[in-house]
Amino acid sequence: MSQNNNLVSKENSLFDIQIFWKIEDVVNYTGLAKKTIYNLCSMGELPHLKQRKRLVFIPNEVSKWFTPTGGKK
Repeated sequence: MSQNNNLVSKENSLFDIQIFWKIEDVVNYTGLAKKTIYNLCSMGELPHLKQRKRLVFIPNEVSKWFTPTGGKK
């Protein structure tokens, strides 16, 4: 239960201050390695956008894609 509370508080703090996430934010949210995130994006599995040759992520889309138990849906 405390893990869910930590996840909710982490979500709330990140959702409140940023419209887009950088890859570091996705790493912190998911716990996945940066290389894994790049691979998932290249395979088209993780929702993302490219902004000036950089990957950006919409927090709600990442949240829908990733389950609170630590794995993709």
